[in-house]
Amino acid sequence: MSENAGWESVNVYRMNLEIDKTTRIPKEASVHKPEDARDIVNLVLGLNNSAVEKFGFIAVDAENKVIGVQVMSVGGSNMASVEEDMLFRAVLLSFAEGIILFHNHPSGNVQPSYPDIELTRKFIDSGSVLSIPVYDHIIVTQDDYHSMHEKKDCKFKKPRKKVYLREFFPDLVDDDD
Repeated sequence: MSENAGWESVNVYRMNLEIDKTTRIPKEASVHKPEDARDIVNLVLGLNNSAVEKFGFIAVDAENKVIGVQVMSVGGSNMASVEEDMLFRAVLLSFAEGIILFHNHPSGNVQPSYPDIELTRKFIDSGSVLSIPVYDHIIVTQDDYHSMHEKKDCKFKKPRKKVYLREFFPDLVDDDD
């Protein structure tokens, strides 16, 4: 009788943070206004030409220098869903001091939908708890963009308290730093 009798093969899924060394942005890229975020999203991901909706974030350090860009979800022609816990796991792994959310509207309508605004509010609240501010949510289309911060679609908050990565992922933090 086989040593593995009674066992079944299953798929094992892991979430990994990978560095894509093929995508290049200017070394000193930073985000200080909505146009900066729009330019980075269009340069790196070309979302303004995408036929499907994609949702992600730009990770910035304490000086608003870009330290990463990540697409979290690829959807259909009118929706890309992303779960709060998955987004902030990726944000924590990027060591971001703050984030700018982004997604595209392949329809060409740059206005945020009600679900766009509600999702942004939820992410703002979660980021506040983790002391990772959500600075903006940029929507891009083929010809235009919309900044939820600039248009005051949501109230972007300051963090409430500091939660350190070391408390949640001690094996990821080097104590020599």
